Amino acid sequence: ATRLRAAPPPPPGAGGVQTRGIAPPPPPEPEEPKENTWGDVLPRRQYKGIVRVTVHEAKDLMGKIIGTRDPYVKLKLCDQVEKSSPKVNTTTPTWEETICMFVQDNINDELTLHILQNDVAMGRHIVDDAIGKYVFGVKPLLERPDKKWTGWITLHEAKQGKVRLTLQYEALGSCVVAGQAVEEEWDHGVGLPVPVKERVNNVQGIAQVKLLDVKGLKWVDEERNKDKIPHPFVSVVVSSPNLGELKGITRTVRGSLSPEFREYLEFVVRDVNNDKIEVRLEHQDTLFSDRLGTVKIPMNRVVRGEVLQDWFRLRDGSSKGKILLEIRVAMLEWEGQDPKATEAHIARARLPRDMTGSRFDDEDEWALLVHEDSFTEDVGSPVKKDQ
Repeated sequence: ATRLRAAPPPPPGAGGVQTRGIAPPPPPEPEEPKENTWGDVLPRRQYKGIVRVTVHEAKDLMGKIIGTRDPYVKLKLCDQVEKSSPKVNTTTPTWEETICMFVQDNINDELTLHILQNDVAMGRHIVDDAIGKYVFGVKPLLERPDKKWTGWITLHEAKQGKVRLTLQYEALGSCVVAGQAVEEEWDHGVGLPVPVKERVNNVQGIAQVKLLDVKGLKWVDEERNKDKIPHPFVSVVVSSPNLGELKGITRTVRGSLSPEFREYLEFVVRDVNNDKIEVRLEHQDTLFSDRLGTVKIPMNRVVRGEVLQDWFRLRDGSSKGKILLEIRVAMLEWEGQDPKATEAHIARARLPRDMTGSRFDDEDEWALLVHEDSFTEDVGSPVKKDQ
């Protein structure tokens, strides 16, 4: 007798017949969105303290053979540069000005004081002549019992000249620790206040920048770059009129079209109304870096809450894509400040839009916000959040 083999069962759901056996695998669960809280970020650039530099006076500065001696003080700590007012026609100037410099590394940071001739502003030369300089280490200041020093210094790289000044160190609380303690939804871009002991004249606040994710990264010229693998990193530049740029850089994520950075950087804000932030996504090549795309954001729009974990379109580079940013400005506050800077800027941020200016201007290259539903491949045209 011939044995008959049983026919294989029909596929699940075929012909409406219910079959027995192993159940089909369940559909994959949707990924939960990442919260991007303070605890998720790695502090890359963070301020540890302030050095208050009070420049009192100078004496015995070298005179000029032709013209008048018009000295001013330039202070440099890491990439922060600040200047005093110039004094006219004197080799014994008196300033009595206090400038605050922000410290990133209490062990290795150095404060450099330059005395310069005010020639460029007067239209005399293209470079201000150096009169002398002096370099201070932050660590020796911390080792003093009261973290304070007052005295005369003799200028280096000069035949003569002395400057009298006072240095006072003040520790700053960690904005990351404060942010971890208070996780909440905000409708403005003003962070928790940064308390300081005394008034600060040259800085209004600290920009808190979270660099989170990048997606949709795609070469503009695919044919030319078809064999090119991106190694992206982000550089953030904060610029102030007449005072140069502050710059911070993330680590490089090698071989990724959708890198996750999750890094946190801080920058001093001198003028909320005029400072600007530029976020540059770059490709780390063997010797050089290639600009993949840029986002430009005015600081006053940050304060108004327009960069609270939003996607921004990359422009003016060799790739398309968008980057997820979260930026706030934490204002400096001290005893006796009236009104408090944080309250004043929150009140202004909550004004109706027509009283604070339109969020996005078609003719403005700054702050082209990309909403999730309105992202298109055309990176050349601005996309408004309200669309």
